[in-house]
Order: sequence, then C-alpha cells, then structure tokens
Amino acid sequence: MNRQEKMQWDYEQKHRIINGIIYKVCSQCKNWFPMNEEYFYKWNRNRDKLSAQCIKCSLKYAKKRREEKGDIVRNNESKIYYKNREKRIQDITKYQYKSEDIQKHIRNYRKNYIKTHPEKMALYSKKHHIKKHIITNQEWINCKEYFNNTCAYCGLSAEEHYVVRYSELTKIDLCRDHVIDNGRNDIKNCIPSCNLCNDSKKQKTLNKFYNSNNPNYTYERYFRIYQWLRYDYKKYIMPKRRYKGQHLSARLKEIEEYKIKRLKNK
Repeated sequence: MNRQEKMQWDYEQKHRIINGIIYKVCSQCKNWFPMNEEYFYKWNRNRDKLSAQCIKCSLKYAKKRREEKGDIVRNNESKIYYKNREKRIQDITKYQYKSEDIQKHIRNYRKNYIKTHPEKMALYSKKHHIKKHIITNQEWINCKEYFNNTCAYCGLSAEEHYVVRYSELTKIDLCRDHVIDNGRNDIKNCIPSCNLCNDSKKQKTLNKFYNSNNPNYTYERYFRIYQWLRYDYKKYIMPKRRYKGQHLSARLKEIEEYKIKRLKNK
C-alpha cells in the first residue's frame, strides 16, 4: 500500500456520509459528530483542517495537561501572547463589545466569584494592605526615570501601557512591583513593571521568573535591575520630613503594624 493509499484509507475510516452530511469520529470518545467548527476546533495540519478530538474531549485534555504541567503551558501561552500582543488585545475588546449580554455575563461572573469565594478575597485584601509600597511620589518618578519609563522586565513603555477595564482599553501607570515578594516596602524593593509581568511573576523570585526561559529576558535589563537593587537606589532616596519630632519612616511602620493587627482581629 502506497503512502497516498494509506492516507486515503485512514480518511475513509474516520469520515462517513450520513443523510448527506459528512460525519467525523472523535479519536478520544469514539463518537461521531458532523464535520464542522461547532464540534471540532480548527487545525490546519490535518487534511480536513479540523482537530482529531471533539471540543469536549480537547477541553478535558487541556484541563488535565494544565494540572500536570502547568508551568510549561503558561510559559508557552506567554510566548504566544507576547508575539501577538496587539492582536490579542484587539480580539478581547471585539469579543467584549459584541453584545451587552457578554458584558453582563462578565459582570455577573465577577460578582458571583466574590460572593462564592469570601476566604480568597479576604486573603487577597490582607496581602494587598500589607504589600503596599510606602514611597514618595518623587521617589517613584525617579525610579521610573532610571528605567527610562518602561517595564523593567519586558521594556514596554508607560505610554503604551493599556489594560482592558470594563470592556474598554484604558491607559494606566506602571505597577510598583515587589522584587522580593514578602520583602521591604520602600524604594529598595520597588521597580516599575507592566500589568502582565506583575501578574505572571506572582510570588516567584527574580531568578526564577526572569531568566533565559522568559521570552522577554535580556541580560541588559537583568543587570540594570541588579544594579538598582544593589547600589543605585541609594542615589534616588528623598530626604524624609519630620512628623511631630519623629522620623516619617518610623511613623509609617507604626501605621503598617496597626493595619496588620486590625486585619488579624477581623
């Protein structure tokens, strides 16, 4: 049997004509479905340009793979996202602008998530209060200027930093990222980052997050971050004014401790 004959035989085994409609068998559940995009995803590598598995089976497989190999999947997704960043943002906005029903569905989903996960939201609020940088506006401006008003990780400029909020593209300032997750809240532990890099870093250390496996990694950016954390931040510390005969940093520490005690008592 030739290669072409074998390919034709395989095609005939996986496809049937029933009542004038072409059906295709799912390679996983072995059920027959009409050969269209309602039941199969697009896949240009196959002869019929559809995936071998049906949509339900492919979603189950994707969920299982994410649970087993979550880090690999996220890295691959981030690489694809960074390559097609502008198109991805446009697709999200188009999807959310399609109809009011989709916008209502997104709002209701967020409200229900907050109601059904009160423990997670309480933990998030605690972390948000504790992990808040206590730096002056001038120190933050100096920090951004040191990194040329760009994200320290990917190099995205502050002028191009847009985020989808309430189904609209809104321009926001760069995030104040904690390089050491549970570290200090002053300028020594603060660098500017875009929303995407800040979310993807999470609780990882600098070396685990920003290395050669990261698609945006460059040695120049890594060395600049190291220089800032090690030496250069000292040049941009602004003198703190006195607060009723007490140093401002000591007063801010007291406020932090009071907030933490208040959250624990709740």
